[in-house]
Amino acid sequence: MKAIVLSLLEMRKQYIQDTFGNIDIYLLDQILKGTYDECHTILDAGCGTGNIKQYS
Repeated sequence: MKAIVLSLLEMRKQYIQDTFGNIDIYLLDQILKGTYDECHTILDAGCGTGNIKQYS
């Protein structure tokens, strides 16, 4: 049973990674809360050595 649960968690993690890439956790939180429901495009332009992402 434990192996099945871990497998499902890995599948969810992979789905999120495949869908959003290396998304910032704050941005993901805001998307899930519906903050950007009216937006057609979101630009994640953070600072540091990360990549700039655009989600449409």
